[in-house]
Amino acid sequence: MRSFSTSARGRRTALTAFGLASILTLTACGGTSDAPEEDAASASSASSEAAEPSPESTESEEAEETADFQTAFEPGVAGTLNSVPNDLGLEEVEESPDNTVEVLGTRFAVTQTARVDAVPGKLAEQIAPMVFDYADEVSAADGEALYVAVVQASDARHAFEGEAPETTTTFRVNGDPVDVGVPPLAAGDQATVVVSAPEDAEPEDVTLEVVQDEAAQEISLVDGSRTASDVEHIYERPTSVAVEEGHDWDVSFTGFTGKTEHLSGQIEGAEILPALPKQGWATSGNVFLGLDVRTNKLNSTDEDESMITLELPDGTTQRWLDDPSDLQYRFKDRVWFEIPADATEATAKVDVIVKAGIKDPETLDSLEVPLTFER
Repeated sequence: MRSFSTSARGRRTALTAFGLASILTLTACGGTSDAPEEDAASASSASSEAAEPSPESTESEEAEETADFQTAFEPGVAGTLNSVPNDLGLEEVEESPDNTVEVLGTRFAVTQTARVDAVPGKLAEQIAPMVFDYADEVSAADGEALYVAVVQASDARHAFEGEAPETTTTFRVNGDPVDVGVPPLAAGDQATVVVSAPEDAEPEDVTLEVVQDEAAQEISLVDGSRTASDVEHIYERPTSVAVEEGHDWDVSFTGFTGKTEHLSGQIEGAEILPALPKQGWATSGNVFLGLDVRTNKLNSTDEDESMITLELPDGTTQRWLDDPSDLQYRFKDRVWFEIPADATEATAKVDVIVKAGIKDPETLDSLEVPLTFER
């Protein structure tokens, strides 16, 4: 019977005997232990020589990798930079009413501009992330240039109550919108924008469009000038209003209780705005004039029903746009009118009217207050 049971010691003895016989056999054949090592070394050397690239092949591969890097923008690219660069030769734009776009609450201006053929790779990466990681310089597409502009949004110092309508901004090239979002710009914000456009573009060809309450305006990213506006007349409006003498009143009357009552008031100042939160833009060619009027409070049984109308130099007369009163004061809110943007003067006509209890209203005084508009 065949048995597969062999002790560990027995297996080691058999292997030892076999190994000794093998060594004797190799010795008898004249073999040595150095031959295999020499063969292995020779094979390793040949393999290393085959694996090591030649200088010529290394240069070729590097050239191919460099050729794979994208070093030019796609046509019509646009974007924003993280900060204002100091290595693109930006030039200052002159401060001027002609170099601004104004909406209710905010004024936009391009303060610096540059036209360049290329930008450093570090800036290109901000415009098109993950595209120009290894490029030292990235150029505009063939036939185009890169227009760099610093856009500033500032407080227009419009005194009004309520919230201004939403404002949207869009890049435009040759009148067509660029499918790249413009960062939101509120008063106090600044953005450095880059737009690729034809290298011979005129100021009106590369713009930032600002739209509020359906009125569109554009400011150039080439030279900072205002190139289009649906409300161009607002830039001709007066900047301040002088209220002349005779702007206050003080009357006495017998109140509903039989006591003598007093009503006094005055026009304290005025404001001119291009638009209002409730009304939006004024009608074509017009702006808004607001009068600040202060009066004292009457007792609960008497009413102040005074009226103010505005007379223009051509003799036309306007009523206020909205009732400015509340339950306590006749002129709780600013009194608003529409006037031509090119107006130089007007007259506020005040009729001081009181209603004592159930009695009929009584006009106690009438006065005319000259207003002079200054630019």
